[in-house]
Order: sequence, then C-alpha cells, then structure tokens
Amino acid sequence: MPHLGTLGALRARAATGMAVGDVITMAERIGWHSVAENERKAAVGATQSGFALNTATERELTGFIDSLRGYSLAARVAASAQQWPLHSVVSQLSETGFTATEIGEDVEAPIVQLPNGGIVVISPNKVSAIIVMSDQLAASNNAATAIENELIRAVSRGIDAALVSRVLPGSAGSFGATANAAADFAELVSILAVTGTEPLVCGAAIDVINRMAGLVQDGAEIFPLVNFIGAGEHKGIPIVPSTAVPAGDLLLIDPSGLQCRIEAVNVVASRTTSLFMSDLPSGAAQMISLFQGNLLALRCDCTFSMAVLRGIDVSASCSGISWASGS
Repeated sequence: MPHLGTLGALRARAATGMAVGDVITMAERIGWHSVAENERKAAVGATQSGFALNTATERELTGFIDSLRGYSLAARVAASAQQWPLHSVVSQLSETGFTATEIGEDVEAPIVQLPNGGIVVISPNKVSAIIVMSDQLAASNNAATAIENELIRAVSRGIDAALVSRVLPGSAGSFGATANAAADFAELVSILAVTGTEPLVCGAAIDVINRMAGLVQDGAEIFPLVNFIGAGEHKGIPIVPSTAVPAGDLLLIDPSGLQCRIEAVNVVASRTTSLFMSDLPSGAAQMISLFQGNLLALRCDCTFSMAVLRGIDVSASCSGISWASGS
C-alpha cells in the first residue's frame, strides 16, 4: 500500500528540478495511477504562502493511517473508537452503553434516557510539522523513504500527545506500581474492564516498554509478546510504546468511550517561501529564504477529531513503574 509521505516526497523531488517523467515512472512502479495529473496541478497550484497543496486521496489516506498504527498509540485507539463526522453533536455515553430491552407483542418499548453529561460537539483539530532539507537530499534516491518515515513519526507524536492530554490521569483511577509486574498489570485491567467486552489498548512509556520486554519474575517471562521495538501485546491487549506517555507510566484506554478519527492528511511542498528557522513559532528567529538557500520545505498537516464521550471508565494508569527481573 503506498503511503502519503512517499507521495509528498516524490512531488517534492519534482519541485527541485527532477524531470516530472522520472517521478511519474517511480510512482507508477509503486502503484499510483494519477500522478501525472497531480503533478500538473501541483505545478500551477502554489498558494500565496509558496506551498503547493497535495491532498491525500482516500486510498493514500488509508495507507498513511495503516502506517501510523505501527508507531502511534492514537492511531491504534482510533481503530476501535467512535467515528462520528466533524461538527456532529452527539450524546455522552453511559458507563456500560445502551441496552435494548426484549418486549412482547403490543408492549411499549422503553425510552433510553441520555446520560446526565449532556452533549459533545465533534470539532476539528490539527497537528502540523514542517521539515526542511537541502535540494540534494530531496533529489537523492533514498529521499522518499526517509521523508516518509519522518512525516509518519512527526504526525504520530503529535496526535499521541493530543490523546494523552485528554485521558491522563485515568478517569477510572490510577495507582502506584509495586515490584510485582503481573499483579500490577492485572489490577490496571480490572479498574477499566467494566463489561468484559472493551477493546482495550495500552500505551507504555519508552522506559516501561524496555522493562517489560524480557522481564522475568518468579522464573517466568511476564510479557513474552512485548517487544523492545514496535507494538506488542499481553493477554490480547495491544501495548504500544509512545513518547507522549510520561516516563514510568502505563496508560490503559477504552476506545469505546472516545471519539477519535483521522479526517485528512495534506502534504505541501515549497522551495520559494521564507521561513523562521525555529521549533518555537512564537520565538525570535531569523527569516530564511528557501530559494536562496537551495532548500526544500515539506509541511504535513493531519486533521483529526478527538473527544471524550464518556466521563468515567475511559482510561486508567499505573505510575512509578520500576519492575526488575528476579528469580
């Protein structure tokens, strides 16, 4: 499945002077069929800011989201979360959800009462990342893969931070870790598993995932399916490392109580605009001309919606984890 980051990088290579025909040939080899038309649009579609806009098609967006799931806690949660359209007005959810009632013939059906929490408006949010590189790097054979990976990581960190800011500390409860890893994980699940059918997802701080992988206590490996690199699982619960989870913490999330949807991903490219070269947009920095510096800028914008639809039992956390292997 092609990914949007690669598409943006290929188009950026055309912007640096590479023949459009070469880009089209490369794109067709990995499965895009309308790149020629998109390149023509990009050539004349520069905005006032100097960036040429390229919006993901549905297939490209699906590929990009699939890639995110290998890196992002939020993308994993979104796979099982509520998926309401933008600007929807929805009711908050009850603890266990609504339940249908069996009724006989000529028996009135009961009305399900909405929770006291009221309504939630599904509003758009956005994370944005700008990557600046030299023309030489953008024109190299390996640029597409490198840029794709950087864009995916940048977006995953941004939407993970947005998710964690909404659900930490745990609405169902939190507790401090003990020395017993198996008992701590079981307690964490028991706090959040209200109905036994929740599609739970666990986010782990990087130091915690490193402790879990290969952890041996009482002569047994406690988390045999947890890896040092990438996502793993334990007893059917996905465990995803995330830099957004505070050090020493596990964050267990029930996606059924959340609205989480990636709406769109846009990649824009420019070699003619000027940028403040700073990772603090409000801070003082020197304005640099991309054209004069032989530089290329890629901006990736990810529009998403994210809201807590249930006031309780959406997340639980375990903090201060310092598990160690022992006999």
